[in-house]
Amino acid sequence: MAGDFTQYGIKFQEKMVALFGRIHVKHDAAIIGMVFGERMFDASSFPLYPALLKYLNLYQSSSSRPLLIDAGANIGAASRYFNEVYQSIKILAIEPDPENAALAAANLKMTDAEIITAALSSEDGTLFINDLDFEPIGYRVGRSGNKQVPAFSIPTILSRFAEGTFPFVIKIDIEGGEVDVFEKNVEWLDQFALVIIELHDWMLPGEGCSRNFFKSIGKFDFDILVRGENTFCFNNRLLRKLRTG
Repeated sequence: MAGDFTQYGIKFQEKMVALFGRIHVKHDAAIIGMVFGERMFDASSFPLYPALLKYLNLYQSSSSRPLLIDAGANIGAASRYFNEVYQSIKILAIEPDPENAALAAANLKMTDAEIITAALSSEDGTLFINDLDFEPIGYRVGRSGNKQVPAFSIPTILSRFAEGTFPFVIKIDIEGGEVDVFEKNVEWLDQFALVIIELHDWMLPGEGCSRNFFKSIGKFDFDILVRGENTFCFNNRLLRKLRTG
């Protein structure tokens, strides 16, 4: 890539990881630093992490591959991070903005990733992206906006794009769109060993942005832990028998 793009290099696990970002979008460099430098998605300090790795190894020995869904993929930095940490994963990177999605495709070129240029919702349909009032790192999707985008539910994504995989990790950072995603059709939650989500009550005070999520995750048996801006939810139904100690 050339022109308005530059390449950022950051050392991670004793090697250099290179990712593209836009010169005119300062948040691209910031998010790369947060993901790889601050390791905002690192789950290794949590008690159930060894069980998560056992779960990964157990099913990797079968004919299925572990699936990562990155909802709100932005420029693909989080997907790239997970690809470095968990080997041989299949990545579905969901990003509604075409420019962000194109940059994610460049950053994930050497991985087994599929970019889905769409929004996440509780049901299939059409939503709108607002890229006028927000920065590229925080475009919002909803019932109104200046650009129309297709919307898919997680069950649809799993049925259309996840053949030959088993749900492993889903990361969700959709700038308040979790209100819609967790309104209904949430049974898919119990299929994932780890759910990582950024909730946006801080951004949308008084709107009860996290209410639907907590109602949904409460239907299943998860340990819920918070570090920084992310909530890490470990699936006890899948992981409890793999615990040690």
